[in-house]
Formats: sequence, C-alpha cells, structure tokens
Amino acid sequence: EGRLEDATALCLDVLELAPGLSQGLKLLYEIRKPTAPQAAEVLIRRLVALYPNDFWATNELTLLLLAKGALAEAEVNARNGVRIAPDVAQAHHLMGMVMTEMNRPQIGEYHYRRALELIDRPGPVILANLAWNLKNQGRMAEARGLYREATALDPSILQTVLGWARLEEADRDFDAADALLDQAEALAPGLPGILLSRAVVQGRRRNHGQALAVLDRIASQRDGALAPGE
Repeated sequence: EGRLEDATALCLDVLELAPGLSQGLKLLYEIRKPTAPQAAEVLIRRLVALYPNDFWATNELTLLLLAKGALAEAEVNARNGVRIAPDVAQAHHLMGMVMTEMNRPQIGEYHYRRALELIDRPGPVILANLAWNLKNQGRMAEARGLYREATALDPSILQTVLGWARLEEADRDFDAADALLDQAEALAPGLPGILLSRAVVQGRRRNHGQALAVLDRIASQRDGALAPGE
C-alpha cells in the first residue's frame, strides 16, 4: 500500500509539471481504476480527448462505458477504435460486443468474425461472445457448437457456462440447462445469478414450487448479507 501511495504521489508530481503526459496519465489511471472508478473515468476521458488516436485509451474507455451501460457513447468510441486499429482483433471484438448489446447482432457478428480472422488461435471468450450473439439471432445449433468449443478451451469461465445454460433453457432443453447450471454452481457456489437461472428453468418446467424455493433461497442470502449492518 505504501508503494502504491508513493507511485501515486510521483505520478501527481510529474503531471503537475506536464499535465498532458500520456504515460503519466495512463499510470495514474491504472492506479485509480481498482479503487477510485470515478477518478479513473475522468482520467481515461482526458486521455482520449488529448490522444484521440491512442487505441489503448480508446479501448479502455469503451470497456468502461460498456460496463456502465452507456451504449450510445460506447458505440462512438468502439467505432473510433476500429478506425484507429482496423487490423487489430480487439478493436473488432469490442465493436462486436457493443453491437450485440445494442440488439444489432448481425453487425456484431460481422465484427466478431473479423476479429477471428485476425487472430491465429481463437480464445474462449471471443468464441463464447459470438455464441451469445448467434443465440440472440436464434441460431441455436451454431451457438451450441461455439459454446462447446469455448468450454473445451477453458471450462472454468463462469460466464461461458452460464451463457450456454441460458441457450439450452431458451431452446427448451431443460436437462442440459440443469447440467450446465450444476457446472456453474461448482465454479461459484450460491451465486445469485446461477440461482436465478435455476428458478427460470424450474418455472419453464412448470415446477413452480421448486422455482419459488430457489427464489426464497436468493432472498435468504440477501437478507443474511444485510443482517450484520442492521
């Protein structure tokens, strides 16, 4: 912690002398990002304003905006990222993510596939993201194949397993959805998102009593988490 404070102080000293120094702003952003997200956002916005052709900064700002749900602004920055780095896979991957979130899956699919063309070995995250995109287009068999490939590469990514479970639930293969939720539960026991997916599956099976029991479990977890502060 002391070294982090020293690094912060040094960055601030450097930026006082050279307020627009790219490396100083980037380092201070990286320091602030985990603990002071609002300050980090100010810094990354400043970086993008000062250096509009810096792909790293544009990528960071787009990810931040996507996480916040500021999709219109994320689209502007994602498009700028593709303009800056048209032959960089991450630029197209991020554009695919933004377009998919904005319910424009065909455009998203194009950018995901362009990203795949630009890399030697597809990683599990981009495969799972493309799978989710295809699932949203109703192309279940293609999406299932990509989820299978993604989990073969790395079975420990929770979002991949959950996404696949939601595909099976949407495609009414409830046994497959339950089996995948078992895998997700092994990765993150008791996670509310997993429990909610279980409740949805039970509801789709018309096991309403079991669905309500799962929802009660979520409520009990929430109440238990709040109890110490009462």
